[in-house]
Amino acid sequence: MLSNEQNKEDKEGGVAMLVVEMIFRSQKAEYSDYFNLRMQRGLSWFKQALQFDQQQLDLKFISLWVAFKAIHARESSAGENSLQAFLTQMFQHDLPHRIDYMIWNRFPQAIRLLLETPYAFQSYWDYQNHKISQTAWKEAFRQDQQQWQQAWQEKDSLQILSGVFQRMQTLCQQMMSGGASCQSSMNRKQLAEACFVLSGLLSTFMFVLLENAQTLDWAQPFYPVVQFS
Repeated sequence: MLSNEQNKEDKEGGVAMLVVEMIFRSQKAEYSDYFNLRMQRGLSWFKQALQFDQQQLDLKFISLWVAFKAIHARESSAGENSLQAFLTQMFQHDLPHRIDYMIWNRFPQAIRLLLETPYAFQSYWDYQNHKISQTAWKEAFRQDQQQWQQAWQEKDSLQILSGVFQRMQTLCQQMMSGGASCQSSMNRKQLAEACFVLSGLLSTFMFVLLENAQTLDWAQPFYPVVQFS
């Protein structure tokens, strides 16, 4: 069932990406060079991600995550604070409440599965790597489960959004650190859910950025374009 939904989301994601690109190209002259660079980089990786099918989830997720990083990472800040600040800004500027719709109407099952699994929870891997005790990770997971379940009952979209991206950040760190084999059967389910959710949210974030280009035009992105002689 989830695979069929993912295939449908891929098609809808492709349409949404084309609409984003059309709006961006038609209004590009109104934006700053830094804003254009972020969007251009994000769109290039988003388009590449949509070329990968469900048999290439590793490459699909990496491409989606790079697209996400391209539109939000900035030189002035980094890490979890930067991620939380970006998600808060997206939520605050999303006046049509598309993020709410994504969470509660389009992806509730996939989001719950991501939040419920310990395999995308960083403390679990800290325990596996002998950084913390079994008691510590289980207590951290218990508290996390209570927090997101309360947020779910209260329909706290921002809290849910933050939890989901923390899970996806852990998945990305695992893959980019060489902690998973390509096309490994061990992480298919989490990767499938992450791709499913991230693809939909990415186009939503891009719409929010285009609608608020003046307000959300941040400082210089990582690795600005330079000319080599």
